[in-house]
Amino acid sequence: MSGAQKRWISGTLYALPLVTVGVVCFALFVVAAPHPYPGARLYGGATLGVAHVSFRVEAVERLEELEAPLVARPIRVEADFGEARPAVWRGHLDALGMAHPSFRLERPSARPAHVRVAFDDSSALPLAEGRVALDGATWAKQARELGGWLNGRRSGALHLEVAAGQGVFAIPFEGPVLLRALSNGQPLEGVTLHVEGDGLRVSRPALGQTVRTDRNGHAHATVSPREHVASLRVMGEGPNGERGTWQATLPVLPGALHASLAGNELRVASPIARDVAFFMLTDRSARLLGGSVRLAPDGRGGALGKVSVPRFDASALWVIVSSEADLNSPGTVGWPLRSSAAGEPLRTWTVADALLLDGLVQSFTEDQQRKARARLLAGGFSAGAALLIILLMIGRVQSEDTTLAAHLAEALPEVAQKDLLRPRRAWALAVAAVCIALGFMVIALVVMHRI
Repeated sequence: MSGAQKRWISGTLYALPLVTVGVVCFALFVVAAPHPYPGARLYGGATLGVAHVSFRVEAVERLEELEAPLVARPIRVEADFGEARPAVWRGHLDALGMAHPSFRLERPSARPAHVRVAFDDSSALPLAEGRVALDGATWAKQARELGGWLNGRRSGALHLEVAAGQGVFAIPFEGPVLLRALSNGQPLEGVTLHVEGDGLRVSRPALGQTVRTDRNGHAHATVSPREHVASLRVMGEGPNGERGTWQATLPVLPGALHASLAGNELRVASPIARDVAFFMLTDRSARLLGGSVRLAPDGRGGALGKVSVPRFDASALWVIVSSEADLNSPGTVGWPLRSSAAGEPLRTWTVADALLLDGLVQSFTEDQQRKARARLLAGGFSAGAALLIILLMIGRVQSEDTTLAAHLAEALPEVAQKDLLRPRRAWALAVAAVCIALGFMVIALVVMHRI
């Protein structure tokens, strides 16, 4: 072995452990270090058996357990409902990192839809992709209803009934009250009704005035609750002098927002100051439309916002409003806008968005695979470096043995023939190889450690 080769081997034996440590540190602390990754969650309602499909996309960038919304990015949602070609929606993520795509199909969907959410730019990786399938019955199982004729304390020959005209009341908004007078189970026309209460304000009938029932035995009043426990008293007198009273506590939902629809304008009001509210239009079977409404102070301690919505031909329609994007807070309420139940009190219908697709799970899996590959490559490099050092060391020792044997043969021919130094060299070589292997095993353990 020439002197240049010996110098190269010696340099490699000194440098390779340092290079290995550098490669391992780069793999663990740079390549396999926590990196933020984007992803999206897809929320919505029923996707099977409906002609209207509406989603809510929530795009975030995740680092470990922290998430930050991705804002003002162009986004594209492709949905294949089994029609001639996939439906495509394009838009931008808002200041909350959300988008609200909706699709109107030619016919009710009959099979699971394949949905792909991605940035609408050169990025090829999807934020979320997969199959979604949710039927209306499953979605509606989590819905809750409020409303109907209220149980109250009655007295007198005249039978009075009272109901919240929209199923529930919210502080401090005006709400209709449906009144009904019966005699022997039949509607009674011309009954004079006086309405009063505690913890509320009666705006109709005005103070000191009364209302009369129509031929269906119905009359209407309007009240505004001021407290969470608000009671109402109704006193009636029939055309023949019969009398009756009704008294009970009204259903008041704490923290509820109020919503109403006038033409194509949806009006959302909050009892306290806040910046944004979320809504969903539904006909019970489908999520027709969803979105957010920017609210501005109304000058009375609350907030008010308006947004234009398309017209829907559904005979029954509800708008679900909430301060939470998932429409699942205790104060969430689905206000009835239209109903096909003539003469009956309207009922609320409140249902939350369902998580249909979670692209962050896929992104998390890919991130873990990236870290595992980095650790595997670092471990493989360490193992290869250890093997190379052992081979180089064996070659260097053999070369030195050959040189030493040649010198001994010249100086002491009879001693060189006995080869006395070779057993010691073999034992020392084995010990050195084991030490090197143990050192690189330590590096491998560091590689395997989850940093």
